[in-house]
Amino acid sequence: MFERYLSQTQLPQIGQIGQQKLQQAKVICVGAGGLGSSCLQYLVAAGVGHIGICDGDTVSLSNLQRQVLYREMDIDQMKSTVAIKHLQQNNSDIIFQNIPFYITCENALALLSSYDYVIDATDNFKSKLLLNDACHWLAKPLISASVQQFQGHCSVYWASFGPCMRCIFEDLDKAHGANCSQAGVLGVVPAIFGILQALEMIKLCLGWTTALIGQLWCWDLLGASPRVYSLGRNPDCLLCTGQASFDTLWPTQTSKGVIMQANQISIQELIERVQANEEIFLLDVRNQDEYEAFNLGGYLLPLAELAERIAELPRDKSIVVHCHSGQRSQLALEFLQTAGFTDVSNLTGGVMAWHQMSHSCEHC
Repeated sequence: MFERYLSQTQLPQIGQIGQQKLQQAKVICVGAGGLGSSCLQYLVAAGVGHIGICDGDTVSLSNLQRQVLYREMDIDQMKSTVAIKHLQQNNSDIIFQNIPFYITCENALALLSSYDYVIDATDNFKSKLLLNDACHWLAKPLISASVQQFQGHCSVYWASFGPCMRCIFEDLDKAHGANCSQAGVLGVVPAIFGILQALEMIKLCLGWTTALIGQLWCWDLLGASPRVYSLGRNPDCLLCTGQASFDTLWPTQTSKGVIMQANQISIQELIERVQANEEIFLLDVRNQDEYEAFNLGGYLLPLAELAERIAELPRDKSIVVHCHSGQRSQLALEFLQTAGFTDVSNLTGGVMAWHQMSHSCEHC
């Protein structure tokens, strides 16, 4: 391991301590297209220890011009799954989490909460604002880049230290513009900005003060040299002033409970169904250490391994998914539904709710 990172640990700004910080860092890259495929390769090469890859798209022939992580043999396969397969060949020490679906206002907070850094490698403005609002709510740094034709820009939005994206673009009504496939892009442009995103993540992890917080790095690669613009907080920004929150900015969040209600099962309902001798497959999507500490006797399949091991799950049984509190299991439920599983429920409150009910019964 020392030999792999020798060139960068020789730098006094990194050293062995800095390398350990990178190995302990947890980063999620939302989008595995032109920006993501470039950014991810350099994060892996640098030794960033825990990487989640979130993308619900499949590889197409038109992607290969700029998404250099993929090959012709990968066409029609899930980008997140293929990306991890190739990246593992570059560095087997990295722990990956496969998230083969799109980020939405329903799953954003749960999805991002377990990561230290969020990389916005999406190709549409609505997703970028969603990530901005979720990261602002969670107080996490967002490394965002956008590219089109021959130009692009990059910045770091972090509520604790600088302006958010809404300080520049105030609301979703102003979120417009074509993506790369519609407006066109020279393949090397997203590659350059994806590498810049990887650099900014490394800067943040190592505590370097040169990160692009409150700055917008712009470059038209056909002409002038890069330019850096200073950004300030907008005194009228609804998000930064506290006039609005994630829930109010994304009104569909208010209907989340209704949407999810049909797919939820309480502890009491589960007990009653088991006592009625229903054939239920209890799926635990926590990690091994959590399972060993306490479990409900379910089948352990960590969320990070769900996509690769989905064939292990029965399609002819009722599946009840659970985790610690119900957030990871909700993500698992959504993925299983997209994979064609029709009889899946999420255990409301997870193991934590089970503990609470057990303690309540002890005092009855």
